Amino acid sequence: MELIGKSGAKNLDDVTSSFKGCLANIKLDGQDVGEPPVNNGTIPCSDLTEVGAYFYDNGGFIQLIDAFKVGMNFEASLEIRPRSMSGVIFSVHGSKGDFILLQMIDGQLEFRADNGAGPIIATFIPEMQNKLCDGTWHTIKATKTKNVVILQVDNGEEIITTSSGSASSADTNNPFYLGGKPDAITKGVKATDSYLGCIRNLFINGQPQYLTTGVAFASVSVENCPVN
Repeated sequence: MELIGKSGAKNLDDVTSSFKGCLANIKLDGQDVGEPPVNNGTIPCSDLTEVGAYFYDNGGFIQLIDAFKVGMNFEASLEIRPRSMSGVIFSVHGSKGDFILLQMIDGQLEFRADNGAGPIIATFIPEMQNKLCDGTWHTIKATKTKNVVILQVDNGEEIITTSSGSASSADTNNPFYLGGKPDAITKGVKATDSYLGCIRNLFINGQPQYLTTGVAFASVSVENCPVN
């Protein structure tokens, strides 16, 4: 409703919410109106949907937490169903260069953290390049405990990397981004494309995160994912 001017809003009487559903084959005076010049919070129609955030077209991101502090210990678990081989899944950076970052790079999954003494990297290399893009949900667990990072995919073997550096805290204070990040953020990012697909069931430090409370940018739906 934000795009409707005050004069237009007067004609809506008591309507206070947006239409939820699919619209197709729209015609005015018998003429096909064609593609809309502006899209705001819409996704392609699908007969079947399920709960989760959907990143489509050219991708986007959700600003989920405004100022997130990683500190010494951090744990995230989530489910992903990617439609692209590369993209940032989540990230949070600090003003002095510390960060944590989960990304896909050409079908591989990488969890990277920097406490200020250089990156600590754990990488999952699937037996097939498109393993994570097989149309099914995959469970990811990413953990940072001081100068140790752990990555686990589908409850498989833990991939553990330890840094010899003495720094143990990732001092971050910027937003936690899900499914992408602003263009200005580049440190540690190796993914060359945008993440496309679905994300659901995100837990951070054991607490469930409600994706509908985040602010979505670009081509993102926070409410549902198409099943097919």
